[in-house]
Amino acid sequence: MSILTLILIAIAISLGILEISMSAGKALSRIRFWQAVKIAFILVLLQTPVFLIGWVSGNKFEDLIHSYDRWVPLALLSALGIKMIFESLRHFNNKGKIRSLSVTMLPGVFLAILIDALLVGISFAFFSQKLLLTLLVVGLLTFLATIAGILWGKAPQSKLSFHTKILGGFLLIGICVNLLLKLPPIN
Repeated sequence: MSILTLILIAIAISLGILEISMSAGKALSRIRFWQAVKIAFILVLLQTPVFLIGWVSGNKFEDLIHSYDRWVPLALLSALGIKMIFESLRHFNNKGKIRSLSVTMLPGVFLAILIDALLVGISFAFFSQKLLLTLLVVGLLTFLATIAGILWGKAPQSKLSFHTKILGGFLLIGICVNLLLKLPPIN
């Protein structure tokens, strides 16, 4: 996987986190910048070990599914892209605005983000990619998207009709199609 593909996948995942963070910012309208930084830092701290668990699990299973190893990451990332699109469509109200999340909903939302991190970790195990670089890119973009989303969402004048998660889902699917077209033929 090229560095560009890694960055594009990280951007796609971050677009989903951006939308969720916008909803959180709308719910937590009194949140300050440093509180947003703290939430972003905690999310990255939670996401990184889950990503690593996925990566280690994917490496363990790679030997078992060696003949299918080219399809597993593409299927997982495509499924994640489709999931992001459907979640986003369900998350918007009929006026095209993001619904506000209640504070009690945030742990469940963060759990969903962690499940996504697990799937991405499993997928990345099948690509020959440097783990530290992957963690840095995904972690940094997650951190920045969380802060930006919370601050953007809390602004009372902000128009929250930007479908970032849908864009991220289509970006993931597009990357998978591109990777699929680059695969060598099966013998």
